[in-house]
Amino acid sequence: MDNSFIALGLMSGTSLDGIDASIIKSDGENNLDIIDNKYLNYPEEFRKRLSKFILNINNRADIEENISTYKSLERDLTLYHSRISQSIINDNNWNRKLYNYRIIWRYYGSNCSNRNGF
Repeated sequence: MDNSFIALGLMSGTSLDGIDASIIKSDGENNLDIIDNKYLNYPEEFRKRLSKFILNINNRADIEENISTYKSLERDLTLYHSRISQSIINDNNWNRKLYNYRIIWRYYGSNCSNRNGF
């Protein structure tokens, strides 16, 4: 029996330049096949807003004081994640093949949570 799985991963680094997406096939231990990689560059306007927000946030109270900006950035970031995800899925004809998946949100620091599926 084939114990491999297919995963779609997204990452945005500290440079705030964009999002990397990869589709891989792996058994989680020994075998790894990279199916595709894709990159989406953030628009300059979004990058500036995100950078300015990050530089001005030092604690949770700062986020709460700027909640409308936070929500706007969160919405835009979610749409960029959706755009690159849909693009790499379409490019690889994976629309009907992605039926069992796990999404893991990893926050560095004190918060960490897992969510399965949609």
